[in-house]
Amino acid sequence: MVILSTDPSIRYILVDLDGTTFPTEGPLPEGFHENLSTFSGLIERANRGEFPKIGFCTGRELNYVEGATRTLTLPDGWSVLENGLFIYNLATGVRINHPLLTPEAKTVFQNIRDRIWVVTYRFPDLEAYLKKEVHIALERRNRWINLAEYVAPIQEMFIEFKKQMDVVCSGHAIDLLVNGINKGSGLQELCDWSGVSPKEVLIIGDSPNDFPAMDLAGSIGCPSNADEKCKEFVRNKGGHVSLLPYVVGVVDIIKHYLPNAGQA
Repeated sequence: MVILSTDPSIRYILVDLDGTTFPTEGPLPEGFHENLSTFSGLIERANRGEFPKIGFCTGRELNYVEGATRTLTLPDGWSVLENGLFIYNLATGVRINHPLLTPEAKTVFQNIRDRIWVVTYRFPDLEAYLKKEVHIALERRNRWINLAEYVAPIQEMFIEFKKQMDVVCSGHAIDLLVNGINKGSGLQELCDWSGVSPKEVLIIGDSPNDFPAMDLAGSIGCPSNADEKCKEFVRNKGGHVSLLPYVVGVVDIIKHYLPNAGQA
């Protein structure tokens, strides 16, 4: 089969979910459902070998991803889940853990999980999201707070785990991650197992949480609703900032790099 691509350097497309494909708040943008259908069609073509492989690169856990993507064709390729904790094929159910996901790391994060109430007690504008397998997210109860201001105090509160835990601020939450595991190292794992180079990957995201993967990828883009820091990052690396939001922008970015994406 012929891969319909005018850019043979792109062999894999990884797309974030929250804030990139799907809105996290507010009304759906014009053309959302039509473009979601188009995106699903591209995944189907990718599964048939007619288009570069498509997967997701998200901080969300498996159960959330399976629910969020129930209206899409399931990609038969690797996706990076829970900020690189593991790569997973949603079509086959095959999973490969990150090598840094050790029993010791799990024990450390169980200790952090048991004490996370201290953070939310001190900072009532934050709410702990504990549905992930290992990693922890602190989401904002008040949309107007500046999440970046909470990073240093949280690091100080868990100073004894500074070698085992990384604190990362995205546009939507503060993520407590196993040190060394992020979307960038998750991308590298995906590439090692799939036989592609990071330079052959297109990453589409919307927040600083995507920077580790974007920094490795050969092609990057973000939708119009992306965090301003993300837009600046994408522009500085010569990527494409779409004028369209969410999945409408995702499809626009894919067509920017692969103009034949619009062909049936």
